[in-house]
Amino acid sequence: RFGVVEVSNKRNGQEFTEEDARVLLVFATQAAVIIDNARLYRNMQMRAQESEALRRVAEIASSSQPIEQIVHQVMTEITKLFNCEVAAVALFDKTTNKLVLRPDLSYGLPSFTDAINIDIYAPGMEYSTAISKRPFLSNNMRSDGRVLSVYRAMADRFNLDSVIQIPLLMRSQGVGELTVANKRDGEFQKSDLRILRSIGVQVATAVERASLYEATDNDLRARIQE
Repeated sequence: RFGVVEVSNKRNGQEFTEEDARVLLVFATQAAVIIDNARLYRNMQMRAQESEALRRVAEIASSSQPIEQIVHQVMTEITKLFNCEVAAVALFDKTTNKLVLRPDLSYGLPSFTDAINIDIYAPGMEYSTAISKRPFLSNNMRSDGRVLSVYRAMADRFNLDSVIQIPLLMRSQGVGELTVANKRDGEFQKSDLRILRSIGVQVATAVERASLYEATDNDLRARIQE
């Protein structure tokens, strides 16, 4: 059922008849078919747009560009796909035990100039997306009681209202988290998590590949110096 069709106040002042109801039912049935077809067409368009966006993300993520350029281009695609203002990647720094949010791995935060280092052992961080490996969705970051204090501070600083976060996983190991925020047309939905997870796999793979390249380069430099 899509809704109802209602008519009232016949102009000739007479009462509605069974024949009127039959004619209205015919019109309502035709209207329902038109509405259903329009919904199916809209869903097909949305699926096609999602597929094309995921294809572009996969192409970008598999390129040989520096990780900063890959992430920036992927963030651009994400903000287009979700029609949101902000996208960012925070990565673990194993040498400092920090979760690091860097300006060059974010999009839509023009006032963000210095990296934010979050202590992964701080109280409550075990519930964060990056540590717990569970996604998080909130359309009211300022008053949502589930939001950790460090993330609420960032929400206040950057005026973040609606947010989705997913963990970045590589072989079941966390490498960070991916955040999208401030949807322009309404609220984030649970269905958005499915798409963002697919993108997260590509981002995590690109991060892992960049880490391997960096480790190889460092090893090569060390051998040359020897």
